[in-house]
Amino acid sequence: MREWHIQSNTISFTLLIDQITILKGSLKDWKENLSTLQSYFGHGKTDILLLENQTLIPKQDYNFYSISFSEQFISTDLLEIKKELKQAFSVQLQLSPFYKQFVEIWDDLVEEVEFLNTHSSIPYDFALTPFKDKLISDQINSNEIVSKNIITLQDLINGVELIENSSKDKLNIFAIIYPETILNSKELEEFTDYLKNHKKYTRFMILTEQQKVLSDNTFYKKQIINRLKFINTKQLLIDTLPFEFEEDLFFRAVNWSMSLVDKYRDETVILANNTVDNFKNFIYIFTLFILTNIPFIFDDATIPAPYDKYIAKLLGETV
Repeated sequence: MREWHIQSNTISFTLLIDQITILKGSLKDWKENLSTLQSYFGHGKTDILLLENQTLIPKQDYNFYSISFSEQFISTDLLEIKKELKQAFSVQLQLSPFYKQFVEIWDDLVEEVEFLNTHSSIPYDFALTPFKDKLISDQINSNEIVSKNIITLQDLINGVELIENSSKDKLNIFAIIYPETILNSKELEEFTDYLKNHKKYTRFMILTEQQKVLSDNTFYKKQIINRLKFINTKQLLIDTLPFEFEEDLFFRAVNWSMSLVDKYRDETVILANNTVDNFKNFIYIFTLFILTNIPFIFDDATIPAPYDKYIAKLLGETV
């Protein structure tokens, strides 16, 4: 996974990014962050900086699209691309000799209507609207792109592919917001599998509140939590632990910590001796939460000696 550091005059945050990046939390929490990314890749002037590790990402190389299933985040990207494709097809049609003949016949009909007005027994005058390209373009439709709404898994896949096929000159980033609104758990899993086998140069950010999906970045207590936040404390953790550091236990504790934040993201994480399968793992997790200043509630009912003093010391240092 790669680190994206986003900075502007009003916001600063870090994301762990992969080909598929899972964002957890409410859209209310994530909306400003997503809008910031949208603004950066919008190719207009902006004070936003986006660094991958320490390198500025060239925004002119990317297109950023959103497909949203929430009224809180309105996306018209797919609809605009459908309009552009239809317009492009209409322009090509206008080059046809049959189109030219049709326009000429229409003009003749306009004159014919005027002639009939002077020779008809009907006591009213009529007029045929002069030809406009819109008369034809309004009648051009495609079964593949006619639907404005995405209501099935195949609709969603078709929408992604439609956007990609119309944007082959740049790298594409998709933000897909609340797909579980139209997809059940099985379909969401199928969609994720589809993305895993997708083009490697396309990136997907999926904002979801589906519990079964493991999070890469979770909004918890007004901050974005990801594995990087825990991993960056490794050396400090080594210096703090009351026993010898073990690499495998460290990464297991990082995974446990992310799972806890994801599980309790709308409440407050509760840490107790029985939170994990053994007390040594608990010490790793407890210490990680202390060192990262992530809020939690501590249940000290079953803490054995001598670790009760270690825990009390860490808690005392954070007061």
